[in-house]
Amino acid sequence: MVLNYSFPVFFARFGRALGNVLNMKVMYRNPHVVYEGYIAGYQYHNGSQLEHLFKQGTEFSLKHEPENPFDDNAVALYYNNSRIGFIPPDTNVDVANRLQHGEPLKARVVNVDPQSEPWERVSVEVLKEEIN
Repeated sequence: MVLNYSFPVFFARFGRALGNVLNMKVMYRNPHVVYEGYIAGYQYHNGSQLEHLFKQGTEFSLKHEPENPFDDNAVALYYNNSRIGFIPPDTNVDVANRLQHGEPLKARVVNVDPQSEPWERVSVEVLKEEIN
C-alpha cells in the first residue's frame, strides 16, 4: 500500500506524534504525587481573599464531600478551615477513593501567579503522606 502524503502533512503528523511522546510525564512523575493542577471553583470560594497568604509549599487539607449535590467524588481543599475550591471533577475520582479508604494525603501549593486568570492562579499537588 502506498500512502499519498505530502511532506508537510507527514511532518505535521510526525511532529504531533513525537510531541505526544516527549510530553509524557508518566515516565518522570514523582510516584508520591496523586494530582497536580489547578483548583476548580477557586474564584467562587475563599481562595481570592486568602491568596496573599499562599506561597510555594503552603499546605491545604483535603476533605471528600460525597454529599456535594454536583459531584459524589467532590474533594474540597481547605486553608485554615476556609474552603478555597476543589480538585477538578475530571480528575478527582482517584483522590476521593484514596480519602475514602483512609489513605493519608496532603495538598500543597506548587505555584501562585496573581496575574493569571482566577481559575489558574494557584496550582497545587496532592501527595501521599509519608508515615514514619
